[in-house]
Amino acid sequence: MQWDRDLIYLGVYDKALGMTRDLGPRAAARFVRSSIRLLIKSYHPDANPQCAGAAKEGMLCLNRIKERFDLAGEEALATYLAGRAQTCAVADARILLVEPDGELRERFEEGLRNEGFMVRTASNGVQGMLEHFAFRPMLVITEFDLPLMDGLSLAAELNAKDPEIGVIIMCSRQNHKPDGPKLQARAEASGYGFIEKPFKPSQLYNLVYTGLST
Repeated sequence: MQWDRDLIYLGVYDKALGMTRDLGPRAAARFVRSSIRLLIKSYHPDANPQCAGAAKEGMLCLNRIKERFDLAGEEALATYLAGRAQTCAVADARILLVEPDGELRERFEEGLRNEGFMVRTASNGVQGMLEHFAFRPMLVITEFDLPLMDGLSLAAELNAKDPEIGVIIMCSRQNHKPDGPKLQARAEASGYGFIEKPFKPSQLYNLVYTGLST
């Protein structure tokens, strides 16, 4: 996108996204606009008599960037920065998938990788604990019915060691039809996402993006 190229040219891309996360998109938008004004002033040929030609060319380029941002307005720039920061926050995110069913595990892993995530898998709770220590995921997606340790117990263990980690609990509607709502209530009371199988891939991905963005 043109604004990506503009921010990279200005040398403020990473700083603007960092400010968006720390101080909010409007503060970041003001920072970008003030940076442009400062750079235009610094590139003025009168301030650079020994290289006036290069300075003039740089100033013209900066003025074109300023015109693009002025035309869009500060609110549009803030909205763009907010969206970009959210996208970058979840790009290449590390996800641990704990699923005992080999076929489902492969299917879910493939779908998550196609979304751009880095994925490690485990088939039971103990293996999930070991993978967590080695992989340090940002989000764990786990089946409730696991060998050796159920999904909620696994989530509690991981949360005790890593309070920032996100968790999504999956369970089979067929296996937990009578007590599915109670299981969902337990998961959500702990701050975890919850989804019943079978589900559409988009339903899981929506939960994943929400979990990574909070």
